[in-house]
Amino acid sequence: EKIKQICTTLYSNKPDGLPGNEDCGQMSAWYVFGVLGFYPVNPANGEYVLSIPLVQESALQLPSGNLFRVIVKEANEKNKFIKNITLNGEPYHKLYIKHSDIIKGGILEITLAAEPSKTYGIAMEDFPGRMIK
Repeated sequence: EKIKQICTTLYSNKPDGLPGNEDCGQMSAWYVFGVLGFYPVNPANGEYVLSIPLVQESALQLPSGNLFRVIVKEANEKNKFIKNITLNGEPYHKLYIKHSDIIKGGILEITLAAEPSKTYGIAMEDFPGRMIK
């Protein structure tokens, strides 16, 4: 919810549509990651924390020629939680995706629900490496 709020209230298609100082493209990059639904919280470990994308479908054309697509199902104002995720058709329970998985190309499919899932992202191994205490 917070990412959606930031992207829709602080960013706009105007000359002053970026918050803060746009040095080196960081604010633009943050917006793009917010819209895509994953963000490199710790870029050094190659993991991107997953969130709910702000568009129903996006695609990244990778330098290798591979295509990485993100598809959101059952997106509406009520559904604010991730129900489940599949990566290339296989169940995916992690709260993050690895850079190596993205550059291979494929399809990340995120299904939303009105209530938090009791099964998605609950095991310790589902958390990004730096978030485990």
